[in-house]
Amino acid sequence: MLKENDVNQTAFHIRLLLNILDVTQYPFTKMIIEHNIGKTTYEDFLLFLEKLDGEYRSQKREGLLDFSSLLTIFSEKLPRGLTTAETVQALYHESYYPELMKEFITLMENGENRKSRRIRKRKR
Repeated sequence: MLKENDVNQTAFHIRLLLNILDVTQYPFTKMIIEHNIGKTTYEDFLLFLEKLDGEYRSQKREGLLDFSSLLTIFSEKLPRGLTTAETVQALYHESYYPELMKEFITLMENGENRKSRRIRKRKR
């Protein structure tokens, strides 16, 4: 069995490796490591994403056009420490459920555009 000191040292070595390796191709994986997300949480989140993608595809087949409720569910189910925008971008970059992630990116961009228009109107 590993001692706590051995575990801490291994974690330290992994963080050092993250600093020297080109992890730009794997931003979601890097987030999982940096936020110390455990295996069970990681696997549960991937299963959740699979179900959410299935729901997205089902709603799309039914002709729905607004998927903001799915983005809300996604945000609520994020593992601790992860942010919605950063996680969506990272998942998209690693090609996890690209259609769903692209939809979320569009929703977030449209939300930001609406917010900035409201702010500009208030300043007038």
